[in-house]
Amino acid sequence: MGEGIAKAIQEEDGTIFDVYDTYTNFYPGSGFSSDWAVVQGVTYSMTFELQDRGRYGFLYPPSKIEDAVTEVWKGIEFFGKEIARQSQQGYFS
Repeated sequence: MGEGIAKAIQEEDGTIFDVYDTYTNFYPGSGFSSDWAVVQGVTYSMTFELQDRGRYGFLYPPSKIEDAVTEVWKGIEFFGKEIARQSQQGYFS
């Protein structure tokens, strides 16, 4: 799933994102929504990072927000369509 999301984003604007397991390769944090989702038995739990790469942090320039949202939306769109496809094929029964 993650590789498909990364590919959808790359096809949108050429940005290459790394795909990895949040629990072993992400920076330390607490209270991730993906943690809650796994405990609830959610099949797919994703953490999306925007394109900042650590330069601006929480002070992301307003002029760059639309590009960041457009980029990540392609990944979210792929994610939703893939879940719908798998659901129709009975993967979640």
